[in-house]
Amino acid sequence: MAYVLYRDHTIISTAVYEVETGRWKLTACISWQASGDHFFFLRDCPERFSRVEEAEMAGLEHSKSWVDRKLVSADLAD
Repeated sequence: MAYVLYRDHTIISTAVYEVETGRWKLTACISWQASGDHFFFLRDCPERFSRVEEAEMAGLEHSKSWVDRKLVSADLAD
């Protein structure tokens, strides 16, 4: 499991082993507070990895990109 606080968002990335493929897939939970608690789950990435650490780091990077896009969208809406 990998954890980071990024731009006021908590990201927890874990890797799930797929027996069928013998590879790891990424999953991540992104949480933040803005008038209450909010969560977003990253689950459906098609990428698979041979090492658990690669999947966890990819989960962090994909999650950071999601946060960046969310914040840019919020800025454009203002």
